[in-house]
Amino acid sequence: MAQRYRSLNTNRLAEYFVEEILGFSNSSNIQEAIELIVDAERGIEDATKYPTITHDDCRDIPYVTNGQRAALRDRIFRELISQKRLDSDDDIRLEVGGALPKTKIKRNNDFFFIIGLPASGKSFLANRVCDKTGSLLLDSDYAKRKLPEYWTRRNGASLVHKESQVIVMGDPADKHASSVFTYGLSQNFNMVYPCIGNKLLEIVDLSERIKKFGYKSHLILVELDRLKATRRAYNRYKDTRRYIPLSKIYEDYANDSVITYFRAQQKYGHLFESFGQVDTDVDFNQKYKVVERLRDSPITAYRQSSH
Repeated sequence: MAQRYRSLNTNRLAEYFVEEILGFSNSSNIQEAIELIVDAERGIEDATKYPTITHDDCRDIPYVTNGQRAALRDRIFRELISQKRLDSDDDIRLEVGGALPKTKIKRNNDFFFIIGLPASGKSFLANRVCDKTGSLLLDSDYAKRKLPEYWTRRNGASLVHKESQVIVMGDPADKHASSVFTYGLSQNFNMVYPCIGNKLLEIVDLSERIKKFGYKSHLILVELDRLKATRRAYNRYKDTRRYIPLSKIYEDYANDSVITYFRAQQKYGHLFESFGQVDTDVDFNQKYKVVERLRDSPITAYRQSSH
């Protein structure tokens, strides 16, 4: 399948994007942004060729063999299902931090999809809903931070991306492998699943799957204009060095989350217990705007924006 967005891996491509999309006009800011973006894009291209899930080339020495790797994934899985969330996601490390809510876990068979663009405020709202509803949090970023290469290798987030997804959501090639999701399913735990939501049928398929286990699906959209999400993602990258290809946000993901939300209502409304939509186009540390709340959606769990 052809890539639906431009790779900003040359100065010329990055320069156009920085000036026309990010809107930079100061020459020093433009040059800094070009260097940061091109470096990150080239690093991701290299990293995605050798993901830790299948290649030992970029694995840390203590976890280099397939056996050591399987043991590491199992260890991370057990930490996530046995420890509570930390106040700050950035403090998660191996041995420290889990996916349990700070409140008491509940078994109401509620499953909350929280969809939206990167840097839209999705994770912040997911954390709030998690504690309000007593839900297990299915966030692959938690597993990423526990994998050592995330911290020790250049573009570590890309290296461990697929492996972190397997730990949290399972391995399609091995249906018997443990994952945070399958564990939560076996325990009838409420669960919160933050994701981009750019593929409607993946949301629908998962909703149909968990319905067979007695789960009720709730769909929540965190809406932010793609241009503003792209600019926030760049600023986040400068602060944290967590990079998501900016043109992928702007050109590929674009408005897909919004389309998924409304098509789910129109075509698959019978699969969802509730719908909720919030707008995060607000100033720093201001409350999100509740745009829509249908069938007792839990979006009132939000407090303040943290973007």
